[in-house]
Amino acid sequence: QRRDMGIFYNMSWQQYLRAFTSAARKRRSLLAPVAWHRRIKSTRLDPFPRPRSDTMIESFDGITTVVPQCKHFLQGCGGCKLQHIPYDQQLAYKQERINLLFANEGFNLKSVPVGQIVPSPTTKHYRNKMDFTFSARAWTTAKPTADSVLSGGSLSLGLMPEGSWHSAIDLEECLHPLEPVMRLVGLVRQAAMRAGLEALDRKKQTGFLSGLGIRTGHNAQGNLQILMNLVTASSHPELLGPLVHACVRQVPELISVVNNVEPPLRTRNMIRTEHVLHGNSFILDTIQGLQFRISAKSFFQPNFTNVSQLYQLVQQACKLTPQSVVWDLFCGTGTIALLMARQCKQVIGLEIEESAVLDAIHNGQLNQLHNAHFHRVDLTKLKAREVEDMLTSLPRPDVVVVDPPRAGLHPSLPPYLLALAPMRIVYVSCNPATQAVDVRKLCESQMYTIERMQPVDMFPHTTHVENICSLRRISP
Repeated sequence: QRRDMGIFYNMSWQQYLRAFTSAARKRRSLLAPVAWHRRIKSTRLDPFPRPRSDTMIESFDGITTVVPQCKHFLQGCGGCKLQHIPYDQQLAYKQERINLLFANEGFNLKSVPVGQIVPSPTTKHYRNKMDFTFSARAWTTAKPTADSVLSGGSLSLGLMPEGSWHSAIDLEECLHPLEPVMRLVGLVRQAAMRAGLEALDRKKQTGFLSGLGIRTGHNAQGNLQILMNLVTASSHPELLGPLVHACVRQVPELISVVNNVEPPLRTRNMIRTEHVLHGNSFILDTIQGLQFRISAKSFFQPNFTNVSQLYQLVQQACKLTPQSVVWDLFCGTGTIALLMARQCKQVIGLEIEESAVLDAIHNGQLNQLHNAHFHRVDLTKLKAREVEDMLTSLPRPDVVVVDPPRAGLHPSLPPYLLALAPMRIVYVSCNPATQAVDVRKLCESQMYTIERMQPVDMFPHTTHVENICSLRRISP
């Protein structure tokens, strides 16, 4: 057995997936495969070895690797893990992973139509959102413990390497975002060091600059817009003035700069705030002819090259009529809800993030879609009186769309959906592992059956994949 980065590579990736999922069959729990996975010193589903040099072409399991295009890949950068695998093999791996995860939950996929995974139109420069990390510790090698404290006003700004939460790889290039984003990262790094701003040391929980979030969008005229979110550990927006001025002067597409204050863990009880440092607190993006306002903390699908196709498939799965009433749970900025509002009687969007709800309401007004209504609701507290009263006052849905975070549905939500009993439930997920568990809970009631599943690759060069699972009610 050859071991590299803590993974056994004498297995084919098909064998790896089957071994991983079979560990859950005995206890029917996601904790079982995680426990199995820890025995090979990893908690991530990553069966492909990284090449040992930037010119090495290896062949394993019948796959000939390709030379990585990014120099940071060999440094252990956590931004992408499959860059050395041909794209058609990435897609095959993701398709098989979904099949095995659902088979592990007892589904007979021979009787369930599973569409061929939809590839991303492009595998480079496809992301509209990137979250970078400031660190007082530099990553020196690909070994999980090798970081060193920087001195003399230096700092690292980039992505965290695999196996480390304390340091950052100083990125000079990245294939995920558009080119102006990496130019902006370089400007921020230089301006922060010139201003003597201290990066956060996550081991000591000291420092000021914590993170850098950058979002991009295109307005109705097709013009690029950039939002920059400087995340700091304390509230001193006046210290950021020179940095912001330098970036705005050199990047004309930068029309919005905000400062989100997120205290370190040891002071998490402090109030989080947001300061607008330049322009508005949002940018605009366009999907299928509709414009959407996006704030720094709002959820928005990250692959702008494939998002229109994803939402088109979601709309097809809903099978809407002009009389349909739709609930969109975890609606974010209202993208799915507003796209469906053009085809149905009424859409109700439910979301916990206040800024996202405000964006969704504004987006409905911006696009003159008055049959879409949005409410701030914590869907983990369905038994709270105010939540229960509000949900009871809403019209009962014919279709429910759920697009939860990676953790999946809160345990109280599947029973609630069963009591609600819509004709269709369309479950959109970027984590098919938790999706498979939630769908099993809905189907084992004998009320619903899987009508179709459709994987969509929204994350090239990573192990992540989006999956649309359409459930149809089969009992009254």
